[in-house]
Amino acid sequence: MNEKVSGYSLLLVGLLIMIFCVVNVFMVFTNKAKPFQVFNTESNSKSESSLNINDLLKQIQSGNQNAFDQSIQQPNIDILPAEVLNQSLNLTTHFFLMSFILGFGYKLASLGTQLIRPINVKLKSNLDPSTNKVN
Repeated sequence: MNEKVSGYSLLLVGLLIMIFCVVNVFMVFTNKAKPFQVFNTESNSKSESSLNINDLLKQIQSGNQNAFDQSIQQPNIDILPAEVLNQSLNLTTHFFLMSFILGFGYKLASLGTQLIRPINVKLKSNLDPSTNKVN
């Protein structure tokens, strides 16, 4: 009887964890809640984490630049702004963390269902050797 009580409690805790994770991920992806802020954006100053065309061109043309190329001022165009990059990284991190916690809830619920089920053991000594049937 004690195994069934702990089994039902583990099943309940596992289901609650899984429901929390699914609702949390749904709310974050529908923009009703904010993900964990692992990567922060500074909106006032120019962030170093954005992808810029000029930086990429400088890396490509680093070996064969002449004085004419250096005198041209190219416009500062961002391929991927820092806010978008940080938000996508935060969403990805949030999703992976919630997936990990969801797996933990699944393991708890699985352990709870294994404790709830009755364990039936059939011994070979109960078998009749002549008919191979249980006595």
